[in-house]
Amino acid sequence: MVTSPSHNLIPPLTQACAPKARWRCVGLACLALAAFLPLSDVHAADYVVGVQDLDYFPIYATDAQGEYRGYGRELLDLFAKRSGIQFTYKIRPVRRLLNDYVAGRVDLMFPDNPNWDKDKKAGLEVSYSAPALIFQDAVMVRPDNLGQPLQSLGSVLGFTPWKFMADVNAGKLRLHEAPSPLNLIKMALAGRVQGVNMARQVAEYHLNAMDQPDALVPDLSLLPSKDSQYLLSSIRHPEVIRLFDQFLQTDKAAVLALKRKYGL
Repeated sequence: MVTSPSHNLIPPLTQACAPKARWRCVGLACLALAAFLPLSDVHAADYVVGVQDLDYFPIYATDAQGEYRGYGRELLDLFAKRSGIQFTYKIRPVRRLLNDYVAGRVDLMFPDNPNWDKDKKAGLEVSYSAPALIFQDAVMVRPDNLGQPLQSLGSVLGFTPWKFMADVNAGKLRLHEAPSPLNLIKMALAGRVQGVNMARQVAEYHLNAMDQPDALVPDLSLLPSKDSQYLLSSIRHPEVIRLFDQFLQTDKAAVLALKRKYGL
């Protein structure tokens, strides 16, 4: 809500301004009013957030009704509510999303990372947030396959398992794609692929939901455990990124509760 300034600070224009100076006083009055607005109100606006049309639940996914959902959605909605801004989500395939982002057709993008698509972002001033989520990429295998050379790998359709692409391109590794992590997990359990590449937390979420928490385990010999990060980014609105960083600090308890809710 906008705080009404004191009349002593902003006198009525009809009393304080001569006719020829009235426009100048209007400008001064607006500047004075802005000084009393909270930061969230100064930036109050509608923003379009570009998100990936991928099933990577519980981090994010698009449901059968075309609604964006998961941890990412709840986190961004909570931030918007706390900051007094409005988000509209534009769901796009990964490549198209990047093109829309670079062309300025979306205001922000989630997830993003400075290490992604450096060639497409060359020359652009991209503002990145602090991590919205930290997770570990893993190759999940059945326990009886631990330590075995990798011959077939499952990956979510739309993702590129860069760490393994040299072997894929050389014909040393067969790559199989599926539309969701759950599909990949079922493929691995059925022996159709030897391992599946995804966030360890995503795999564990689905395995727990299936009541088979130990049916797949991370094989560190295939992919050592290393933190990966999902960030919020913007080319056009660095001020929103600054607000988001403040939110991550001031609302730590709420963010942690969301991570616990989604097993992240």
